[in-house]
Amino acid sequence: MSSTSRRRLNESSRRRSASNCSGSKRSRDHRKRVMGQTDMELFSGGTIKDIHIIQLARHELLLESIVSAIGDLKLSHAVVLGAVGSLRKLVYHQPVEEVGSVVREADCTIDEPMEILSLSGTVMNSVPHFHIVVSGANRLYGGHVKMGTEVLSIAEITVASLENLPLERRMGPYNQRKLFPYTSMA
Repeated sequence: MSSTSRRRLNESSRRRSASNCSGSKRSRDHRKRVMGQTDMELFSGGTIKDIHIIQLARHELLLESIVSAIGDLKLSHAVVLGAVGSLRKLVYHQPVEEVGSVVREADCTIDEPMEILSLSGTVMNSVPHFHIVVSGANRLYGGHVKMGTEVLSIAEITVASLENLPLERRMGPYNQRKLFPYTSMA
């Protein structure tokens, strides 16, 4: 690498580091500007009632089994705290491009042994929304978990049931399912 290229790389790294530093005035001003123009919503409240561990065996279907367990436990609102285990097949979708106000997504299926690195998500009004990251032979895969995802040897999913969190998931303005305050919490 030439000294000029090395110098540019070092300058670029310093600029990135400085702009990401939380103590930097530029970063604070930038955050204020960005946060003032966001559609972010913050939902607070609710309490964790119980913690449940769902253990799945070889060849069980991940999402279908979690949905079944949530139904058996009568959980209308829950959050996934974590998961460990392995998969033999992952079915998921992920965004591939933005077309106007719509994000186009692609369905993907991976058939190989994979280790679960992360599983996160919520159940709102009995509707699950889970995302997963797994490691395959030489790469990572991740996205929105779909039906048909199959356990390789074992999977343990830890779920916390929630109370007094009046939210539901329904279609938003850009053809995506998002959270809204629940109008008649029972």
